[in-house]
Amino acid sequence: MVIDSITVYVRKGPDKHERILSFIPPSEFTQTELMESGWALDGNQALRSINVSQLHSIESQMADSFRQKGYQTLFC
Repeated sequence: MVIDSITVYVRKGPDKHERILSFIPPSEFTQTELMESGWALDGNQALRSINVSQLHSIESQMADSFRQKGYQTLFC
């Protein structure tokens, strides 16, 4: 069985306590669903700014959410 994956990029934000998460959402994710989950949409990407203290919790939530739709999550 082939499992599709979503790569989530984690970048340093403007200050040392901020991280910017971004990924290209598959068609199974609606714009409404993403925006209600706190994501901003920019072209074909979903973006979210978080405090570094939230990173582990957000990564776990994203992995669970993506897994429910049949995707493996890769964080870079």
